[in-house]
Amino acid sequence: MERRPIKLFFSYSHEDEALRNKLAKHLSSLRRSGVIQEWHDREIEAGADWEKAIEENLNAANVILLLVSPDFLASDYCWGKELTQAMERHEAKEACVIPVILRPTAFWQTAPFAKLQAFPTNAKPVTEWENQDAAFVNVVEGIQTVIDRLIQTETLEDTELSLLEDQLPIEEMEEAKNSGQGEEFYREEVLNCLREDGGELLPGSY
Repeated sequence: MERRPIKLFFSYSHEDEALRNKLAKHLSSLRRSGVIQEWHDREIEAGADWEKAIEENLNAANVILLLVSPDFLASDYCWGKELTQAMERHEAKEACVIPVILRPTAFWQTAPFAKLQAFPTNAKPVTEWENQDAAFVNVVEGIQTVIDRLIQTETLEDTELSLLEDQLPIEEMEEAKNSGQGEEFYREEVLNCLREDGGELLPGSY
């Protein structure tokens, strides 16, 4: 089974677009090797429903980067929409939220994401580093660690799914696989069929 790229979502203020672009450059090797697939609101096409596009991509993301700055915290949309949705998905273990401290920001330690591991190291803002490239390398190395963990988890889940398939009658397995509704639907259908047929579910598979 071909591994899907880890989807990254940038939550940021447009005032920090230049810094976001620099971070994206440092992530380019991961993107070109197919490890990650990034998304931010500048990719929304003209005439598209921008709010729907943001919501859909935020919901699809495996990793959500919060690019923290005074403008980020001052943005009603970043705070009220994107941050709220991101933290809900993090708490539900549907995505991993990573705060990236771009600029000195008063009282960010009281924000909902303050309990999460922030980058760069010691949450030193990127703009306070003598060499910003070094700061972004530090951030990307932290992101890479999270991605490696997600890939390892995904690999284990794929192995588990293969074992589940071996327990499922061929006809029911093909019906689930050919449903055309995606891998998550297929996985759930495999589990449902096993439950209905009295099959033995492996520990941790549901």
